[in-house]
Amino acid sequence: MERLLKKEANRQEKLDDLTIKFFLLHNVFCEMPQYPMIRMIRFRRITSFTIGLLFIFCIAQYPQNGHTGAFKNETCMECHADKQLMGEVNGQSVSMFIDYHSFKTSAHKGFDCIACHTDIVTSPHPIELEKVECNHCHNTYNEIANTVHATEKGPSCIACHGDAHQLLSAKDQNSFTNQFKIGMQCAQCHKSTSLIKNDNIHAIALASGNSQAPSCVHCHDYHSIMPLRNPQSKTNFFNIADTCGECHPAEMQQYKMSIHGKSALTGHKNAPVCTDCHGEHAIYKVEDERSPASFFKVSENSCGRCHGSLLMTNEHNKSNYKVETFFDSYHGLALQNGSKEVANCSSCHGAHFILPSADPNSSVHPDNLAATCAQCHAELADGILAAPVHTGLSNSSYTSTSWMHRIFISMITLIIGATLLYYLIPRNKWRRNKIKD
Repeated sequence: MERLLKKEANRQEKLDDLTIKFFLLHNVFCEMPQYPMIRMIRFRRITSFTIGLLFIFCIAQYPQNGHTGAFKNETCMECHADKQLMGEVNGQSVSMFIDYHSFKTSAHKGFDCIACHTDIVTSPHPIELEKVECNHCHNTYNEIANTVHATEKGPSCIACHGDAHQLLSAKDQNSFTNQFKIGMQCAQCHKSTSLIKNDNIHAIALASGNSQAPSCVHCHDYHSIMPLRNPQSKTNFFNIADTCGECHPAEMQQYKMSIHGKSALTGHKNAPVCTDCHGEHAIYKVEDERSPASFFKVSENSCGRCHGSLLMTNEHNKSNYKVETFFDSYHGLALQNGSKEVANCSSCHGAHFILPSADPNSSVHPDNLAATCAQCHAELADGILAAPVHTGLSNSSYTSTSWMHRIFISMITLIIGATLLYYLIPRNKWRRNKIKD
């Protein structure tokens, strides 16, 4: 601050000196004896006018307590080019140094400092300035309002975009908000769900330079990031299919025509959407064993999670033995033993275009079942299609078998208990008789 005051004192001294010289010149030409010659009068008037213009020009070069329109970026940089210049923000000491070279290559390169710092009306300016509001130029206030970031502790503009003096366009590969780097910015707050942390299929595609790969903002939006329960959120239950469909249009169309898609469209929150089967952030290829939709996990982790749930099957009046009977079948047992040739749920029912067996377009409709089984069994034995698909047990017979299993275990337990009592009771009587003798 002492340095700024000293600089201002020098500026004032030069201005005072210039003012004295002007009045001396004015006295020389205007206080002369009044010669009757018209030429001398004209000469004095012209000279006074010329000196007045010169004085105004000099005043413009040494503004003091002037309006902001007199300031240029170079004037600000006379102080802010000093790397040692420090200031205070929210009680913390911070550097006030501005890299003018970086500023001239930034997205704000065409603006004067006072375009953002509108409260600067003097040089030097007060130490404490008003907070710069980006929405004076950028209509982001309406976009961010009511979003997950519109909180007291929510991120500021520069938290995502970087220093306003070095801010680059999102199209610039060095920008913090560039498609290939935005994940790192989001990870500053959302570390557990970062694309960078999870080596999923989307993150790998971005790392390889695929410009079509989605980043955080493609699924969650840029500024209008709404809570999941908000109907306008791109990750809302009813919008998930459309969000994923921006990159996977064919799968989206198949899903919307399936029993799952139609159920979700009618408002059944228990209906699966894309993220229920493929995951949210940790999305892997189906060939990757970590994926819940992989060959060995799809029957248990994806399909079995809903179709094996008693709560879910009762709500939709469906049998909850489908999953259990599958794993007891040849296909299920072979799958559990690591066979890669055997069929899983999606082998017969499909992946996205899943329809009820009563639908003529379903792959497991009686008219289409032969073609479906022929994918693995080219030569089908006579009458094989008449057999039950899973274990060959109906729900009622499967229930009866379950009760028979329980009765058998109870009978074995009763026999073992009776045998133990038979041997233990006489032995204790013999011991008592021996003690009496």
